Amino acid sequence: MLRGGGCLKNGCLGCLGIVVLIFVFLGVNAIIVASRSGEENIQDQVRRLEDAGTDPLVGAAVAVSEEGKPAPGHGWLVLELGQGEFRLRPGQPGSGIVVEANYDESIYALDEYRHTWADSSWVYQVRFHRTITGLQAMLRELMGGNHQSRVDIFVDPELALELNILVTEGGLEADLGGLWLTAVDLRYDKGGIAVEVDEPLREPVASFTVNGRMGGCELVKLGNASPARLDIRCRMGGTAADLAGEWRNDCDARLEVVMGGLQVEVPRNLVLDRGAGSGLDRTDVEVPEPTLRILEQKSRMGEIEID
Repeated sequence: MLRGGGCLKNGCLGCLGIVVLIFVFLGVNAIIVASRSGEENIQDQVRRLEDAGTDPLVGAAVAVSEEGKPAPGHGWLVLELGQGEFRLRPGQPGSGIVVEANYDESIYALDEYRHTWADSSWVYQVRFHRTITGLQAMLRELMGGNHQSRVDIFVDPELALELNILVTEGGLEADLGGLWLTAVDLRYDKGGIAVEVDEPLREPVASFTVNGRMGGCELVKLGNASPARLDIRCRMGGTAADLAGEWRNDCDARLEVVMGGLQVEVPRNLVLDRGAGSGLDRTDVEVPEPTLRILEQKSRMGEIEID
């Protein structure tokens, strides 16, 4: 007598059920996207620091509190930028912070929050994010209904502030030349950041930090920022750091790479100290020059090149 060995007893029915569920899931999302395909609402918006609301942003990556707030009279600009093209530029003196955006309101949202403490220190958070799922966005793009978003941020060079930026699944081009920055913290996740400091900042920054995953970062003329501390950490991505520029102080650097690459170009006007026992790499200069001290250098399944 034949024994039952058909596909139903081998689990094929379960596999078929999973396939059906996947198709149903995709179909439902396709229907949702198709039903909204004619609802594009392209907006040009201008937001300003002084007009921002005072309700804290829900789901923001950086919480605002008394602990670690800016120095009296200084500010903290927090940008959380997802899925779009972003640019940051110096604005006109006395203009404050201005955000100009062009996007589809049926897919994206631009939220902002402002808080001022009693000592006149302040924080301004801007969050640009997608309001539909990634799958729906992909289906909408395939159907030809995905408008490319753009957000431009203009920063008053007379404002003293800490700059904190998170880029997710998007790209940021930033020109920081001439700004008054006390610290810079750049983060990316499946995105990319290109930063140029084309002229010296008003004052050297206390720290310049880059922390990224699955993306890339390019830093050009970072010497014009003259950071006292430089921390670069990248995972599953790459970073290129050009340290040319007008250095005004020494710099302590910590470098770490996991499954990626980091290239650091050291200019001739900067003395390179690779650590205890390694000696100093000096150029032929007659006067003492600022020193770049490599305090920590780690690489796992990756490579760090210092030229």
